[in-house]
Amino acid sequence: MCKVADFGLLRELPPDDSIYHSKSDIPCPVRWMAPESIQSRAFSTASDVWSFGILQWEMFYPDRLPYQSMDTAQCAMNVAQGYRLPLPRNSPSLVRRVMKACWHHNPIKRPSFLLISTVLSTKVAFGH
Repeated sequence: MCKVADFGLLRELPPDDSIYHSKSDIPCPVRWMAPESIQSRAFSTASDVWSFGILQWEMFYPDRLPYQSMDTAQCAMNVAQGYRLPLPRNSPSLVRRVMKACWHHNPIKRPSFLLISTVLSTKVAFGH
């Protein structure tokens, strides 16, 4: 069983289901944030997909912190420059492909949660 919580970070997207821009100075969980969220505090379903990819990674490394060897500033800079967590070798190839797709730099090219759910529940091939 896996339970996911946002620790009070939940925000409602605008009616057009686009992007939420945070104007708050609340500390954010940078290690789970998409590049666009780190750079401009822009959050969307696509940035949630990125975070889901990090969550998947954590399921294979429950005793490790994402980007463990980096401090928060290094993590933010490296993710913005294209660094991604190494894909877990002990994970199924389908899960690795989904994880990699979740971390696409372009938010528009990340899969939807519906597609992720379909792929993982039916083990349908996932391109990349």
